[in-house]
Amino acid sequence: MTTQPSWVKNLVFPSFFKNKYQLFVILLIVVVVLSLMPQEKIPKVDFDKIDLIVHLIMYAALAYAICMALFDKIVDRSLNLWWVPISLGIFGLGIEVLQVMLPINRFFSWEDAASNFIGACSFFAWIHFIRK
Repeated sequence: MTTQPSWVKNLVFPSFFKNKYQLFVILLIVVVVLSLMPQEKIPKVDFDKIDLIVHLIMYAALAYAICMALFDKIVDRSLNLWWVPISLGIFGLGIEVLQVMLPINRFFSWEDAASNFIGACSFFAWIHFIRK
């Protein structure tokens, strides 16, 4: 069993959340709301690929929040962690499908889905940092 210095946990995962799942729930709601917002309400920018960067950051933030929630299980290696990026990737794919199905003037994009999955895979970078 690897022991992690408490300063790492305190530095990387702040304790001002009431419980360890609070950040994940908040970010999940933010991602759903932003992803299903009508296109007319989304500000336009001149950079073409900003959408992909936003997708990557949102799903990396979700991966971070899951790491915070599962910190103890990550440190003691008692959890099979492959399900996290796969679940987040499927969730992102589902959001892309919903964008087509709902009357919000949004469209399905494989690039967005791939960016979601890449952001979700940042979970493994967080694990590497935690277990180091």
